[in-house]
Amino acid sequence: MYMSGKSLYALSMSVAQKLAKDFDGKLRISYSGGADYFNITKIVDAGIWPVTMATTMLKPGGYERLEQIGQLFKAKEAAAFAGVSAEKVEAMVEAAKSDKHHVKAVKPLPSRKVKKAGSINGLLYRSMSGRMPDPSGYHPLHAVSR
Repeated sequence: MYMSGKSLYALSMSVAQKLAKDFDGKLRISYSGGADYFNITKIVDAGIWPVTMATTMLKPGGYERLEQIGQLFKAKEAAAFAGVSAEKVEAMVEAAKSDKHHVKAVKPLPSRKVKKAGSINGLLYRSMSGRMPDPSGYHPLHAVSR
């Protein structure tokens, strides 16, 4: 199984939350799993860094996002590691359940039903079932018997 982006973010943050709690925030965590423009500052502010990004880079315009992300950190001073905030990580895990940047839209399954009259599928069906004469006068269902 391969996971990336939105689906991996919630899973990776849940692991980071467990590690932060179990080690009282004293374990340094290097993060990878759905980091992007919309969440990278929260990840770093929680004490998790370095952060690796891949999915956002592979999307159209991905490399141009590096400048946008760089602007987020331009004014920030790099701080020494002071621990991972389990509370901030927990807040990110909870927010991921409803945040539009982390919840993937459900794609409806296409209908497998034959279209109604007027559609090409309906015309083909009626042609094959004998309810509509074939323009050539040759009925494909009787091809074997001829």
